[in-house]
Amino acid sequence: MEYGKEILIGDFILEIYCMTHSIPESNAVMIKTEQGNILHSGDWKLDPSPLIGNH
Repeated sequence: MEYGKEILIGDFILEIYCMTHSIPESNAVMIKTEQGNILHSGDWKLDPSPLIGNH
């Protein structure tokens, strides 16, 4: 897939985004549906003591 190009798969439209990360060439995918959009980066962390946000 190319950045900025949408691909239709069934009822879903997918678009890839380049992400900044300690791992080179990391990406996220936007999954567009009739009900709304989902951005999936594949990388997240539940931090019990965040430096910003709710504690």
